[in-house]
Amino acid sequence: MVLLVLFLNASSLSKSKKTLLKKVYFDNQITFYCSNPYEIKRVKNKEKALIVQDSKYYTPRNPYFKSGKENDRAKRVEGTCSFYNNGRYHMKWV
Repeated sequence: MVLLVLFLNASSLSKSKKTLLKKVYFDNQITFYCSNPYEIKRVKNKEKALIVQDSKYYTPRNPYFKSGKENDRAKRVEGTCSFYNNGRYHMKWV
């Protein structure tokens, strides 16, 4: 019930995720799919959920690009969405 109220009060998905991180998951900072711990840090004046870099929990497939530049996506926690949500508006997939 609490989650429903939080989602209804937020005007966007990104605001909902920020609210959940601060008010619901503040004491349980572990990702759902790979059970990797994460920290909320300020990066360029924005709060972001960054994965704790530890090979015990998670090893990114491509930590660096071919050019040698560091892959920033390997550090952050990304929201996931089921294929149902992704394809429910495409009639060929339903």
